[in-house]
Amino acid sequence: MLQVADGKGHHVVCYTGNLWITQYYDPKDFILGAGETLAFDRSGPAVIFALEPATVLVEAADKVQRPFTQDKPFAVQRKAGLLCRLAAA
Repeated sequence: MLQVADGKGHHVVCYTGNLWITQYYDPKDFILGAGETLAFDRSGPAVIFALEPATVLVEAADKVQRPFTQDKPFAVQRKAGLLCRLAAA
């Protein structure tokens, strides 16, 4: 599970796996598969759950970049965002 303190203006990129994403006070939840993206449109917290082992990038809207690969097993802080691998719950 990954928590984003204030999601508005951030993008989520799912590189591998499947994600379940929910935003504060949003009645809709989102399921992302590999290669899909989501832009948070609400202020407040957001939570990202892995439905299976997944690689995800969370980045600020003004820092969106091309996909890249990363072979490190845990979170990697990048100038443009946070890339991490999530285990399924």
